Amino acid sequence: GKLQEYFYQQRPQMALKSGGSKANSEVTRSLADFSFPSMQISPALVTHQRKQKANCSFGFSQDVISKLVEYSETFRCQEPYKCPSREERRGKFPTCPSSALSTAPYFGTSIKGNRFDNVDTESNVFIEYLSSVSWHEILVRGDHAAGQNVLQSDDFVNSLTESLSVMSLYYSIHDGITTRLRVTFEIDAGADVTSTHSIDNYVTIFGTTKTNYLFALNMCYFSIGVMMLDNVLLGLGLWHDIVAYRKAAGPFPSVVSFLLVVVDTCVILTVLATSVLAWPAKATSATNTEAIVNSVLTLPWATDVAYTDKKEDYLAAFNNVGNEIAFNESVDSVSMIVALVVLVRSISCTAAHPRIALLTNTVTKAINDFLHFLIICLVVYLGLAFVATWRFGAKREDLSTLSKTCQTMFDSLLGPPGAFTLYDNKENLEYTYFVLLYWLSLFFFMLNFILAIIVDAYAKVVEENEALEVEQSVWYDVAASLRIFWFRWRKQWPKHTQLIKKIEGLPKSQPVTSVALMSVGPTDKKPLFKNPDHAQHWMEYYARYDFLCFANEEPEPAQQEVLDRLAAMELKTKTLVTDVEKTTQAQIGALDRKLDKVLEALNAIRERQAPTPRSGLPEALPELPRPEQDFME
Repeated sequence: GKLQEYFYQQRPQMALKSGGSKANSEVTRSLADFSFPSMQISPALVTHQRKQKANCSFGFSQDVISKLVEYSETFRCQEPYKCPSREERRGKFPTCPSSALSTAPYFGTSIKGNRFDNVDTESNVFIEYLSSVSWHEILVRGDHAAGQNVLQSDDFVNSLTESLSVMSLYYSIHDGITTRLRVTFEIDAGADVTSTHSIDNYVTIFGTTKTNYLFALNMCYFSIGVMMLDNVLLGLGLWHDIVAYRKAAGPFPSVVSFLLVVVDTCVILTVLATSVLAWPAKATSATNTEAIVNSVLTLPWATDVAYTDKKEDYLAAFNNVGNEIAFNESVDSVSMIVALVVLVRSISCTAAHPRIALLTNTVTKAINDFLHFLIICLVVYLGLAFVATWRFGAKREDLSTLSKTCQTMFDSLLGPPGAFTLYDNKENLEYTYFVLLYWLSLFFFMLNFILAIIVDAYAKVVEENEALEVEQSVWYDVAASLRIFWFRWRKQWPKHTQLIKKIEGLPKSQPVTSVALMSVGPTDKKPLFKNPDHAQHWMEYYARYDFLCFANEEPEPAQQEVLDRLAAMELKTKTLVTDVEKTTQAQIGALDRKLDKVLEALNAIRERQAPTPRSGLPEALPELPRPEQDFME
């Protein structure tokens, strides 16, 4: 009785939370809590989210609750015991929650919505000090003039509680980092409690760290400048292609080049916007940290300020920390996305050289087979996930939902056996059969199919590189590209696009020579080179590459076989022609001798017999031509 009397006497003073009125020399307080490297600088807060009360979906459950309440009143509240009325004990009765969140005041506190959303991502929360709930059996809430409510702390969490979060602030005196620790307990409809935690840091940039950050930012700006220059050059080339296509003087512009220009432009703008937002936040981080920590440390805890006012000031300081952490997290998230896009874009640029294009070319060749294989893989994977959730979800937490089952199966594939081991449940034959089917279908077949697709695509890329005649080392090609830039400036060589267009316009039967390059075609306004010496130097430079000199080219085995057969056929033809020539010469000689004899006989007749008009012979026979040496030819 004296204890209760003393409690009611001190209740107004307890509501102010002003701290102890006297110093007790007999009570010593340990300073072990102030430990290196981080110190807690704020009392822990509890954010409480509740649901509204509703009737149970199964009507019989509501009858069970009513009967249990009736039994408790009948057997536990009889003489000499006296229990509070049912209305006073209503909060202790088990109730069924609804889907809507509660907005009515609870435990002497009102709901906190938008103002506290930056700290706690959930709205409609009730906020209390953790020490108030855990250290006191009875809490006093309300205004002293209007009346105060006496509340029991063990009623703070009941069957209507949906989630509970405990948060506190810490400060590292060595690194200047302000940390917010948050532990969350989620309570589902089946009364299962899932706990998670998060540690969010607000890092102060100062000293050498600030200098290094500024240097990295300047390097980022330099890279963006180079990327902008390359993007402008690519855009100008694409514009020239569009103009040539509209004049019907060129092919259709490359769609890939257009997409690259668009992607690079978006990346450049995003990086610039992110850096502009990030640098002011990093530059003022030291000032913001001082203001945040001082706002917490200078709160008037041991004064006569009302409890509600202290709480509002403390929540404002806590909210400032949440705002800074949320802003830095959003900037860092965007920066990470941009960094990944730049990384993918950098990897795609390796396709410029066949020696370093192994990754991009392998993915290009494997993507078609992989997409078709993905269909059957998803069917098997999701089918096994449905079976596991249906049959074993009631006994295993990691298989309770379809999403958890998919995560568990994926983790097991990355590190077998993972969560699917045969020795865990030897007596359950269904589980044993499922595990065997899981490992047989997904690990031994599906996973190895994926590896086979990748290896096959890689083998094709290597084979193509070996068959590529113009392939050289990337270092040699980089050095050659730099030499080309030097010669283009020193010898005033034309651009590669102009040279390619000129060479493609030459007749296929015409070899590429310095004279051909200096010629002016119908579409040319002037020669590509200023003088023949520059054109000859260009020819001599590229003549050093063996793969460009077709005369020195060694034929392939199939071509060599054809050439050998042609050579043998040519030899046989020459032999046959020689024999024919000898035979023909002999026949011509014999014919020549016969003709000589005939001529001699005719001349003798002409001399013995005088010609008459009736003889029909001419007065003089013409000289017959002698057969020439090349008559047969």
